[in-house]
Amino acid sequence: MTKIQINVLNREYTIQCQDGEEQKVQELAEKLNSQMNELQQKIPNVSDINLFVINSLINLDNKKIDINSENNLDNNTIEKFENMAIELETLAQKIKNI
Repeated sequence: MTKIQINVLNREYTIQCQDGEEQKVQELAEKLNSQMNELQQKIPNVSDINLFVINSLINLDNKKIDINSENNLDNNTIEKFENMAIELETLAQKIKNI
């Protein structure tokens, strides 16, 4: 596992990713940051954590992911979602403590 720095909504976060996945994660973080900034402009005066939740719901709806269906997700993808959920919980706790 490798730790990398990403920036979302002008905040820097340290996250872990698989070795060799650093570039992909950075690109995804840039896309996330862009989506979050766009959402923040559309919905001003909303907390960062609420923006993260809204953005996640929008992305899930857009992808039409059924997280309960084994046909749509392999074990590796499920593990990645679980790791992201842990990271989001950690981020939410950090944001709450600010």
